[in-house]
Amino acid sequence: MPSGSKWKATVPPGPTRPLLGRSRARKPGSAAPSVVKSSNKPAPRVSRSPGATDLGSFTVERDRTPPELAASKSGAKVYWRAKDADSACCRVRVILRGAHGPRVLEPSRRNGAAKLPAGYWSVTVTAVDEAGNRTERPLGLVVGTGRQTPDLARARSNIYPSVAQIAGHALNSIFLDGLSVDLERLERINRTLKLIPADKLAEANLPLRPVKVLFISPSQPIERIAARFVHELPATVRFLLRPTGALNRSGSVLVSYLLFEESFCRALIDLGYQDTAGREKEVREFFSETET
Repeated sequence: MPSGSKWKATVPPGPTRPLLGRSRARKPGSAAPSVVKSSNKPAPRVSRSPGATDLGSFTVERDRTPPELAASKSGAKVYWRAKDADSACCRVRVILRGAHGPRVLEPSRRNGAAKLPAGYWSVTVTAVDEAGNRTERPLGLVVGTGRQTPDLARARSNIYPSVAQIAGHALNSIFLDGLSVDLERLERINRTLKLIPADKLAEANLPLRPVKVLFISPSQPIERIAARFVHELPATVRFLLRPTGALNRSGSVLVSYLLFEESFCRALIDLGYQDTAGREKEVREFFSETET
């Protein structure tokens, strides 16, 4: 029996009573389980000496049942719920595949949620039990907007958000959330088209084809760059924005939508150039390959 695999012993005659455990490194076909009676009452001690407990005949089978896993996404969050009736341990992983390579989140809970780090990710949630049985749930494209931290209990605060923070959040919702929804819809349509045979499309006279997409997102927060150039705003504009809290670091999101100074625009252009140059190979492939 392979190391780390699970065994199940069935004791005839009479009703089936499964005995679950985990084997150590043993040769195929051999097992030496120690048995403890399962009951609501304290279990009696069972001697490990050969012949101390008569089990009669039993068969040893490998656990081949994969764990149950449900996963979903909402916005920049991923939710999962995993369980395995035959395994005491069920490890959940959230696999992110993005432009800069894969990343893996390993939450400590079977049931929970996580906010994904900033970027565009192809997400797959997996659950693996002690016997190595695996269940996968691909979730497709998820646009992350936060850091790599699981959801924590909310702490009560007496500090209210400033007008600038509220305005910045509203502008992000208008300009960025709509973009992420469009990208997710495009990926879903592309996956659907790939499932339709080419001859069926030809018969229906539908000249449809997948649309290639290349995601390049800023490697630095734009609001952090804007905070460095807020002093270049005209004095009148700074005077009007000061009461709203826009001149503070927490309100720099609003400033990033109002800054059109040359130095700030130059910093954004340089950042875009560096981020694109760092993915030069992907950009060349994007423009050179022809969709069939």
